[in-house]
Amino acid sequence: MEIGQEIKTKFKDNRNKAMVNIMYTANWFRDLNRDILKQYNILPQHYNVLRIVNGAYPEASCPSEIKKVMLDKSPDITRLLDKLVKMGYIDRCLNESNRRSMDIRISVEGQRVLDDMTNQMNQMRAEHFGLTEEDADTLSQLLDKARL
Repeated sequence: MEIGQEIKTKFKDNRNKAMVNIMYTANWFRDLNRDILKQYNILPQHYNVLRIVNGAYPEASCPSEIKKVMLDKSPDITRLLDKLVKMGYIDRCLNESNRRSMDIRISVEGQRVLDDMTNQMNQMRAEHFGLTEEDADTLSQLLDKARL
């Protein structure tokens, strides 16, 4: 359904319409993903940390590196890491060469859970993301351009 009809709004211009559509669609996908993440008792920010740490594996990541590349820059990284350690999804230890820094690595259980969640999210996208690969690439390029 067209965004104006969906939220019962008329827009003064296409840029405003596009911005609202981006926010609405991002929230729509966030809500779909939230149902998957809820099964594992984690938030989207935790999932993002797991993806980042898994991408660096087998190398360790440090909290400041993780925070730099997070999708949501506002969360308290220490709190997010504490929960993931408690759940057994990541391992945290002092960096041997810099005792003021921590090394963060995804655990075997974290990899298993991340794979499970990612598979469910891929299935959800296949069912709900109505764009071809070419359309998705065009959309991604336009979104990149919008951030310039």
